[in-house]
Amino acid sequence: METAREEERLPIAFAFNLDAAVAILVTLKTRAAKAVRIDITLPEDVLERIDRFAADRGLSRSTFLARAASREMERNAG
Repeated sequence: METAREEERLPIAFAFNLDAAVAILVTLKTRAAKAVRIDITLPEDVLERIDRFAADRGLSRSTFLARAASREMERNAG
C-alpha cells in the first residue's frame, strides 16, 4: 500500500463522548498545483538549523520553509 507524501496527508481531529471516539476529517486549503523552484541565500548557520529542525520532524527543507512562511503571513495578515 502506498503512503501519502508528508505534504498530502489529511489532518484528523478526534471528538470524544461517553460512548465512542469519532474521527473527523478536516479539509485543507487547496495548494498551488505547480511547485516553483526558487533560489535564496541564507547564512550557513541558519540553513543548518533549518535542516536539523526539519529533519527532526520528518519534513523536507522546502516543506518546513513553506509552512513557516505561510504561518508568518497568516499571523501578520489584516
